[in-house]
Amino acid sequence: GGLGSLGGGISVGRLLDGSWLSELPSGQPVAWVALVGQEDGEDEQGEALVVARAVHSTENGGRTRCRIVAHRRPLRPGARREVEEEVNRINWENQLGVRAHAEKPDGDSPPERAVFWGERRRLDKQLGLAAEKLEQDLLGPWRFLLSAFWPAASSIEAAAAAFRRWAASEAPARWRRRMPDTCLFMASLLFLEAPQMEEAEVAEVLANLFASPLQSSLPPGDGNLCSLAQSLREAASVAAAASFGVVEGGAQGESWRRPPVLLFLDSALEGLPFEVCPCLLRRAVQRGVAPNLATSA
Repeated sequence: GGLGSLGGGISVGRLLDGSWLSELPSGQPVAWVALVGQEDGEDEQGEALVVARAVHSTENGGRTRCRIVAHRRPLRPGARREVEEEVNRINWENQLGVRAHAEKPDGDSPPERAVFWGERRRLDKQLGLAAEKLEQDLLGPWRFLLSAFWPAASSIEAAAAAFRRWAASEAPARWRRRMPDTCLFMASLLFLEAPQMEEAEVAEVLANLFASPLQSSLPPGDGNLCSLAQSLREAASVAAAASFGVVEGGAQGESWRRPPVLLFLDSALEGLPFEVCPCLLRRAVQRGVAPNLATSA
């Protein structure tokens, strides 16, 4: 008893079942990153990274519905451990440097300050390289689930409609059948981010999203799949120029600020610098915001 709510009108039950997400504004990006799998001896076997996004949509009658779209990406054995050890090394060096500088009697002298900040810049560069490795080895092309921005339900629908138009004219016939909502949501996110992705990355995501239809006609690595990826990037670039209101919003084209990504990490990943990954470097990111604060912001 005594735990009926957490403030802001959010009950513990709604927190546990995730239904509180429906109270977030439809333009509020929310993401989860979690590690799944078991360790076996000294090396991680079967570890995978799960990246999930909350998706708001408006149903008939104006009711807002919140769903979760997620992808499970198997990791190379030891990949997460390598990034973790590199980040820990950088943090350890930084702490040693700060402590050593604080103990110097002439630490405030211009020469010592120059040495101190030069060392900080070196470590910052190393942290940036570690974040690039984190993005490449752990997130891979599925980083678009974090970086893609859906400002409103209307923009989601516009992206989905644009993807359907592209699929109707360019994709294999099997793709033209009604696809599951989850697949369409991810395809819409891919469509929004494709201009910022490499052709091979788009091809990998397409092969995964449409694995069953592709098995008989477009195996991964097939030249036709690469052609489809190139076509999708070109169509997405044209659509981005017309804008879904992602960068320039409104009929008058006024600029507006993107809301921060609310990022939730599990305990195995919370020490990794996801915020400075290249895909999020220009995005405002807030970690683990309490539900009552998120819904009242």
